[in-house]
Amino acid sequence: MKKTDFLHNRSGCLIALLVFLGALAALAYWVYHCEIHFDTIASPCGKYRVEIYYYLREALVPAMPGGGSDKAGCIYVIRNEDGQTLHRAELPMLHMRRDIQFARDAAGHTKTISAPIWLWFELP
Repeated sequence: MKKTDFLHNRSGCLIALLVFLGALAALAYWVYHCEIHFDTIASPCGKYRVEIYYYLREALVPAMPGGGSDKAGCIYVIRNEDGQTLHRAELPMLHMRRDIQFARDAAGHTKTISAPIWLWFELP
């Protein structure tokens, strides 16, 4: 075996290792940031909707029985007519989606959305 063959194989292994580590890092980044749809709640007037997502990384961690809704996630407030996302916020536990409330004006149009107490979204 010549010395140049050994160096060629070693550099090929190094390149393969770097490609593997790069792919593994990309997969870890995707798993950490991937959001999975959980629930959709429409506003009473029908102009807006709240979409609730949980993180894939939370689903991969084992939970105690009955603790599945303790996963963290996020909520999006979306205008139905054009699909534009108006607000996004973190939700510490998915079961807090039950606290989402829609405040309407005298004409019945949704003006604010609150979910839970500390999140308050003014709507156009």
